[in-house]
Amino acid sequence: MAPSSDSTTQGLAKSRLNGLSKNDELMLLCISLILENMLRLNSLNLK
Repeated sequence: MAPSSDSTTQGLAKSRLNGLSKNDELMLLCISLILENMLRLNSLNLK
């Protein structure tokens, strides 16, 4: 198993290559977390 820090640094490097700033990274992270939580709540409600 690769340490989690490796995947995060790779992700940061990729996003920097794509021209994303730190704020963009944080915004995308927040959006993805919110969407993930919404999907979880929806799946709980469907059960």
